Amino acid sequence: MRSDIHSQLLQYLQEEFAISGCVLEKMIRLIERDLYLLPIALWQYEQLTISQLDYVYDWLATALKENALEKSPEKAQLVCLDDDTATTRTAAHVVHVR
Repeated sequence: MRSDIHSQLLQYLQEEFAISGCVLEKMIRLIERDLYLLPIALWQYEQLTISQLDYVYDWLATALKENALEKSPEKAQLVCLDDDTATTRTAAHVVHVR
């Protein structure tokens, strides 16, 4: 079963970049179901441009941050690194946001 964030990523790729479900399923099999590698695989196989890849990772960082805050807002802590970068730290992972 896919997590909410994985389902949202697949929906985002289909709606924003018109990548077919068939292509996504083939890529998922290729990367052995690690959906966090999916954007890179799509770029490698010329399904996304480098600027689209940047948009996907921006979206993914935001979605992961929002998901972490929804699941445990008391554990999330925003740490500013500089003017352009922030890091959200949770018990499970670290998400970098530009």
